[in-house]
Amino acid sequence: MNEGLGVIALTHDRLEEAAARFASQLRLHQQLGEVRRTGLAMLNLGIVDNEAGRFERAAPVLHGALGILAGLDRSDPYNEARARIEFGRALGEIGNNDAVTQLALAVEQMREVGSDRGVAQALHRLGEHAWRMRCTDEARRHLTESVRLYRLTAETEAGQVQQLLDSVPADLV
Repeated sequence: MNEGLGVIALTHDRLEEAAARFASQLRLHQQLGEVRRTGLAMLNLGIVDNEAGRFERAAPVLHGALGILAGLDRSDPYNEARARIEFGRALGEIGNNDAVTQLALAVEQMREVGSDRGVAQALHRLGEHAWRMRCTDEARRHLTESVRLYRLTAETEAGQVQQLLDSVPADLV
């Protein structure tokens, strides 16, 4: 129940409420020894921290979530890739260039599981990072493909990424 309410709170930018619900969920799953659900709760907490701009705080939580989800006895490649996208985002925001490696792996993982939306998300974050690093050609390439995939999946993020793409100059002066 807390997870669903946390997702609703997150969707409505009620970040502190979402964080409290996901933290409660995390404690419960840890107490019950539910490893996969612990990893997912950590992922959700990390997403909240990313959305709140608390990237330094998000990075170790997301690294932990990624470690749990990647190490499961029963593979969960989709959620592993989701954790990798958010971890890469946090790393990029704090200036750690391992972000590129994490995000590139996430693109491949999302392609392997057949998630166009997931590929679009990973490319979006790769494009953002490239733009921050002033790699305009790379940023345009990733963001263009992200917009294309978001439009195929009818995602609302397409407009947001299109705005970012429009702000990237065609070439570096």
